[in-house]
Amino acid sequence: MIVNLRTLTLKSKLGFGNYKHETVEKLIGMNKQESLISAYFKLGKISFNNEVLGLLDITEEYLIPKPGKDLEMYYVFLNDKGYTRRTIKRRKAIERRSEKGMNSGLGMLPKTSLSSKSKLQGKNHGRG
Repeated sequence: MIVNLRTLTLKSKLGFGNYKHETVEKLIGMNKQESLISAYFKLGKISFNNEVLGLLDITEEYLIPKPGKDLEMYYVFLNDKGYTRRTIKRRKAIERRSEKGMNSGLGMLPKTSLSSKSKLQGKNHGRG
């Protein structure tokens, strides 16, 4: 069986997921390191060269044999580097709200007055 291992460099396009047309360098510039870290540990056929691994702060102790994936090492890496699921989700939510211009990502989401079925249906059809 032939296994195709993709070793991505800074200039490589991701080729999958939400950022498939973006380069690794652009994702790092957009502070999307979590996506790249997740791809390294969760996808068996994706690897990065040493320069990218250094930028992602994946040191020798966190390297995994490729092709292969290791979810346990992924969670160890997240815990050791100060990432938690909650902080990642909160960071993503803040980024989404700030992109939409909503209260600069701080505080609670604004309340919506959509309550009836017809109002929700109108919203889905672009009427307000």
